[in-house]
Formats: sequence, C-alpha cells, structure tokens
Amino acid sequence: MQKITSFTIDHLKLQPGVYVSRKDPVGDSLITTFDIRMTSPNEEPVMNTAEVHTIEHLGATFLRNHPDFGSKTIYFGPMGCRTGFYLLLAGNYTSRDIVPLMTEMFTFIRDYHDEVPGASPKDCGNYLDMNLSMANYLANRFLTEVLTDIKEDRLVYPNKYFHCYPAVNIVAKVAKYQSIRRKIAVPLNVHNYSFPSLYHSTHSAYSYHL
Repeated sequence: MQKITSFTIDHLKLQPGVYVSRKDPVGDSLITTFDIRMTSPNEEPVMNTAEVHTIEHLGATFLRNHPDFGSKTIYFGPMGCRTGFYLLLAGNYTSRDIVPLMTEMFTFIRDYHDEVPGASPKDCGNYLDMNLSMANYLANRFLTEVLTDIKEDRLVYPNKYFHCYPAVNIVAKVAKYQSIRRKIAVPLNVHNYSFPSLYHSTHSAYSYHL
C-alpha cells in the first residue's frame, strides 16, 4: 500500500513547529490539516498521556469557542506518537496564518488553572488521566521556544535526510525532563516512553533503553 502523507515526512529532521500537513477538497470547500509539533520526534521523550489529554480538552474547548475560528474548527486532537497534535480547519491556510491563533490557544492553556473542561466521569471516558501542571509547562515551552518570533524553518516541513542522534543527547534530554517533572511534583515513569533506534555512521541500528 502507498504511504500516507504523514509517514513521508523526515522525522529525523523534524523539529517542533507549526506545519501544513495536507489540504483536502471536500465538495466546494478545502480542509487544511496542520501538524502542531510540540516535541522533537525520536530525540526527546514524548509527552505523557495525561498532559496530552489535558491539552486536548483545553485546546478543543478554546478553539470551538473562538469568535473567528470556532465555526471553522473541524478537529483538534493528539497524534498517536504523542509528539504533537493535528488541527483541521475549514479553509485554505498557510502555517503562518494560524500562528496568532496558536499563540492565543497556548497562552490560554499556559494560564489555565481551573477545573479542566469535560474532566468528569459523565463527560469523558478517561477523566482521571489529566495533568494540568504539565500541560501548563508544555504550553509555556511551546510559546517561548517555538511560537515567539517563529522562523520559517519551523513553518515548513524539512527535506528528507539521514541523521544520527548520539545516545548521550537523548540521555541528557530525559534527565532534564525528569528534573522538570520533579519540580512540579509529578512522577515520570520512563518506561512509558519510547526511545529511538540509534544509528552510527554505518547505519547499523542500536536499541537504547533506560
């Protein structure tokens, strides 16, 4: 079978950013799918399900209630790899077109400290799997490290190429992530995270496990 579009992106080079994943005609309209990539694929720990779930609830609530984009929002939800989210909007947009919208949304998530919308057994099928503190932290990181003065290379998908990630870089990123979670009193179960195969110059694969 032919690869779907998202599997043709070079995830060894992809960095956090806002990208147009695809555009699909539906009748006389066009739907733009955005890749809201929050972590570096295969280079740092993926987001835990609890913070992903919280961002999903807050982001969807914000977007559906947005005065300009509420009626244009088709879908907002997480990627299975837990490195980001997909946003589907009715209309023909570029990545830069939605930077102000994403800045608004992640500011809302960063500053939100109330009960998470829909976090109840009646409203959600897994309502206990929430982590607002980490959602606040990840939203702030995305705002400061990506969205503020965002550059063109974080708005357009990279070209495909082979890359090598030394094991020491991944270990350092994991250690940093653990430290951050300890500071906000949230335990990190590293066994929930998937780490990439590591390659040396002969392209032989090594598996790295904590």
